[in-house]
Amino acid sequence: MFPHVIYNGQSNYSYSTDIFELFYDPEKARKVFLQPFGLTVLKDSKDDQLKKESLIGMVELLLKHASTRDMFSLINEVLYHFH
Repeated sequence: MFPHVIYNGQSNYSYSTDIFELFYDPEKARKVFLQPFGLTVLKDSKDDQLKKESLIGMVELLLKHASTRDMFSLINEVLYHFH
């Protein structure tokens, strides 16, 4: 992962290239983003627990099973639990 922005606007880019300066509170943004990140290991997450959560549970369930061959069944299951 590396920070990079591709700008395709009609006018010249006139903003800071320090991403933290684009926040309302740059120092707070630095404090939050420069801490160790949280980690969710989906292979260790139980499907039933993911189904109890809201939108993030749906996204995590889809990511966990993204390599499944029967994507149609997975999507049906997700739609059933998150309708």
